[in-house]
Amino acid sequence: MLKSLVAALVVFTLVPMASGTSAVQPSTNTGWIDEHALFRVVGAMYGLDPDLLEAIAAAESHGDARAVSAEGAMGLMQLMPATAWRFDVTDPFDSVESAIGAARFLDHLR
Repeated sequence: MLKSLVAALVVFTLVPMASGTSAVQPSTNTGWIDEHALFRVVGAMYGLDPDLLEAIAAAESHGDARAVSAEGAMGLMQLMPATAWRFDVTDPFDSVESAIGAARFLDHLR
């Protein structure tokens, strides 16, 4: 349910931003997602700076939702399997779930 709500909010933020050039990024299970909008929505949900979430994605996976590290970290936010499980991420390759899982982890650390 939360994943659907976040995806809907991200899509609705895209409508006013539509232009000739698209900042929309592909994701494995959520269709086309604007990651800037995703980080704004998830950041607002958890009281986190969306620029922080975007910087983590850039540093960890270079913005690739399908990334897998040599150590086993997966997805956009490079969650390890145990971390993904702990923060209720069932598909770490789904950009929405990955961002929410990372936000929950950061909120937990805070």
